[in-house]
Amino acid sequence: AGIGLEIARIGIAEGAVVTLAARDEGRLSRAAAELSNDSEPRIETIAADLATDEGVDHLLGELKRRGRPVDLLVNAAAIGACGPALDVAAETEARLLAVNVAAVTRLTRALLPGMQARQFGGVLTISSFGGVVPGPYQADYYASKAHLNSWMEALAWEVRNTGVRVGVCIPGPVETRFHEKMGAETSWYRRGFPAMSPARVARSALYGFAIGRTVTVPGPTFGILYLLIGIVPRKIASAVVGFLLKPRDKA
Repeated sequence: AGIGLEIARIGIAEGAVVTLAARDEGRLSRAAAELSNDSEPRIETIAADLATDEGVDHLLGELKRRGRPVDLLVNAAAIGACGPALDVAAETEARLLAVNVAAVTRLTRALLPGMQARQFGGVLTISSFGGVVPGPYQADYYASKAHLNSWMEALAWEVRNTGVRVGVCIPGPVETRFHEKMGAETSWYRRGFPAMSPARVARSALYGFAIGRTVTVPGPTFGILYLLIGIVPRKIASAVVGFLLKPRDKA
């Protein structure tokens, strides 16, 4: 859904064979039907729950069984959690870390070596601007994205001379159901910052990756904030972000 679906749409339009992966088989089928624009079967699906080791194993096993090398891995799946960190259910936190961190790490580690052997391809990870600042009231989500931002930037440097590339896209709020599903719609950041469309973020992410950017920040607002955030004391950043992220009464 969201950014991942839009990236798939662009891939299909450019003639790529796209494999969609998510845990809901029904939604996968509907997404594939929506993206299909001719009779040529260029969309494949794999139902897998990336919050579990078994799901990641199944996805990697299916890719191997089908014998189609992956030229571009797009890590777009993510889970959010809103509220005081100690109030977040342990199960929710575990699933968040499994999808946002462990699954991305495992898939990248499994597929990138093959690209290096072929000296072609790369990994594009959809992270978040939240990964560049502390995130009171979304602490797990922001911390998971901080891990991704740092790991992807480091990995990009390590593989820079191997014929492949690694890039990370760090958008601000995007107009999807992501914020609603994690209970953040009443937070003031949803009112104070204009949300970008998934299609615009997808285009920006792919363009940045295509021209060799390690980090792509879609939109001028967050592009400027990204440059400024490095000079703001962390304590002040935490206070401002905490104010913006704290859930409010709907009244």
